[in-house]
Amino acid sequence: MKQQIAQAKKRERGLRERIDRQEAENKRRLEKEREERERRERAVETPQDALHRIYEPIFKSLWDMEFSVLQDMNPFRIVINEKTSLDMGIPDYCKIIEKPMNLAYIQKKVNDKSYETLQEFVEDVDLIVTNCLKFNDHPENPYNIAAKELRKRFKKLIKPVVQSLTKGQS
Repeated sequence: MKQQIAQAKKRERGLRERIDRQEAENKRRLEKEREERERRERAVETPQDALHRIYEPIFKSLWDMEFSVLQDMNPFRIVINEKTSLDMGIPDYCKIIEKPMNLAYIQKKVNDKSYETLQEFVEDVDLIVTNCLKFNDHPENPYNIAAKELRKRFKKLIKPVVQSLTKGQS
């Protein structure tokens, strides 16, 4: 009887070991399949999709910025046009700023994947800063300070991207 129990336990251990090996093999196979599927998806990725993967996290970081000098507000998300400038008490904004730009406009382009080059994205962000500094030209103006913070953050975010792209060209 003891011998039969020992043999049954031995068979059970053998079965468990075989099941564990099969489960481990299934896990490896599923992981390989997932990796292959991701590789194929990347292979059919359009240039705009690839570009979008580069600039979207940068955009999100800019969108999420809050400026202590403006009570943790981000004014660069606000659309300023003829009507809103009147509502905001800055009726001359559209006379001074020829091409308004803000993160809401950029957000639409990011979501639509309409940027054809990284340079277009960089130029739009730069236009936000340029417009703000032009309209709020006093260096102690809180919007001027916020624009400089935005530019500094953007340069920090975009620098490694530009470096990695230029490294690939040499």
